[in-house]
Amino acid sequence: MKKTLLLLLVAFLMVVVSAPTFAASGLSLESHMKFSNRDTEKVFMESFTGWADDSTGGWFFFIDLNSKSKYSMGYAFNYFEVSRDFSFGKLFESKDLEPLSLHLEYNGTTHSSVCYYLAGVKYALSGYPYILTVSLSAKLPRNNDGFEPDPTWQATVVWNLTLSDGLFNFGGFIDIWNNTEFSSSKIAFLTQPQFLVNLGKLGMGKAAESFWLGTEVEIRKNAYFFESDKIKVMPSIFLRYDF
Repeated sequence: MKKTLLLLLVAFLMVVVSAPTFAASGLSLESHMKFSNRDTEKVFMESFTGWADDSTGGWFFFIDLNSKSKYSMGYAFNYFEVSRDFSFGKLFESKDLEPLSLHLEYNGTTHSSVCYYLAGVKYALSGYPYILTVSLSAKLPRNNDGFEPDPTWQATVVWNLTLSDGLFNFGGFIDIWNNTEFSSSKIAFLTQPQFLVNLGKLGMGKAAESFWLGTEVEIRKNAYFFESDKIKVMPSIFLRYDF
């Protein structure tokens, strides 16, 4: 637990402290209220996200803090990701290699002994008003307490589309992987598309341009062993603040 907390703290400090010298950077905070047909589902979630580009690639991280079950207030669970991309275009000063990157990633939580290491290649297409990335990685699940899942793979698509001169935003991701945490491996997927409206451009004044009102739909199957072969759909509404 101490190691994962230290890793998260180091990643956060690297982004925050170094951000002024980076070519581009951003930090945002989302406050979600989830809707589900399960009384035991965690309803409230805070999600803190940061990213930064530099001379050799870029950093990305997020941490999700979930509330207790039902409509109880209070923190109960976290999950986080820290990733690093090394741009082949920047490293080799090649225009032709600009879309390609070496992708390294770590996923984990301080509430479990299970964590994930990923390494692979990412291909990016970007330019206002859109961003699209596709990555394919080897995935190594680690469990220091009991069953050790086999190495596997993961494919990820991430998109972001700005509409109506910044009034609307449509973004999200899709993860597809072979989940070896089941006794018999199963193909799993997780997607979280979001649609947001900028409150400043909606007419609430320039001071409100850092605020977004959004909706998200989480759809997953075989992502967790206790939801095997079931498609889980969980919509939410949220407020996002961009620092």
